[in-house]
Amino acid sequence: MILPGEKDILKTLNQDTFDIFQYDEIVDIHIQKKYDEISEMYMYKGYLIVTDGNHKIKIELNNIRGDFRFYLGDHLDGFTIEDCSDRGFEIENKYHIYDFGDYDNLNIYCEDLFISLVTSSHNP
Repeated sequence: MILPGEKDILKTLNQDTFDIFQYDEIVDIHIQKKYDEISEMYMYKGYLIVTDGNHKIKIELNNIRGDFRFYLGDHLDGFTIEDCSDRGFEIENKYHIYDFGDYDNLNIYCEDLFISLVTSSHNP
């Protein structure tokens, strides 16, 4: 699965492959409650910034649902992003983002996401 924004990261880093699973440390979290005038409901938007020690990736999340439980200062065992749209899930649950450690820290769904490179120690 190619995530939205992944091709731009590959081009910037001059790489053929990108592995989100290597980004195992969350360095920034931002969640915001917003009123959606179209649906006339509140929804949550936000982002995670994760690092592999060399690069930081921003994962922008729209219409978030699920569980955030963090032990601050702890690393994730790694996490994954699954596209659930082929399973007949509702559109609000298109992406499932969870950690490998039995969903203890991160287990969320979102309608849409976009990943981008924030900083890089890579020198082309």
